[in-house]
Amino acid sequence: MLRNNGIAIFKNNHFLTWFSNEKSKGLDYLTGPISESVGSFSCPGGGEIALELAKYDRDIDIKIIDGKPDVTYNFKLVTSISEVDCNSLDLSLPSSYEKVSKNAEEEFESILQDSITATQELKTDVLGVGQQLYRKHPNYWENVRDDWDNLYKDLDIHVNVEIDITDSGNIINSFSTKDG
Repeated sequence: MLRNNGIAIFKNNHFLTWFSNEKSKGLDYLTGPISESVGSFSCPGGGEIALELAKYDRDIDIKIIDGKPDVTYNFKLVTSISEVDCNSLDLSLPSSYEKVSKNAEEEFESILQDSITATQELKTDVLGVGQQLYRKHPNYWENVRDDWDNLYKDLDIHVNVEIDITDSGNIINSFSTKDG
């Protein structure tokens, strides 16, 4: 059995550090297409709920504002509930889906932002923001390419996450909400 417990970060073929499993997952979402994934998130009222990815869209918007790149990652995830271990969540109510979705969006946004911040602290653009900047604003890139590592560490990178929960399969409620 192969088990991944993080990812190594390199710069110019030199090892910098290990990213935790959570930061590695954030890095995966920020850099590449994801076909399958399951994530655990906090339930309103305690416990955890697992969301399984059905569809994933990522868009990177780069604008030059006041002579500086402004980067925004926009994520739209379509998920379904795969496991429920919540203390007090009634999945027969539509409002419960909204609460779970909001919690998951906030937690996922935090994971992504932590991954971004970690790469900026290392002054290593493993996300490929510079490459996207080159594609969208080649003239600007030519002016900053030699100092990109320093510019990258201070870059404003925003993350917007929208999670749509389409269904819960056969799951209605957690066993932990039952008396017994």
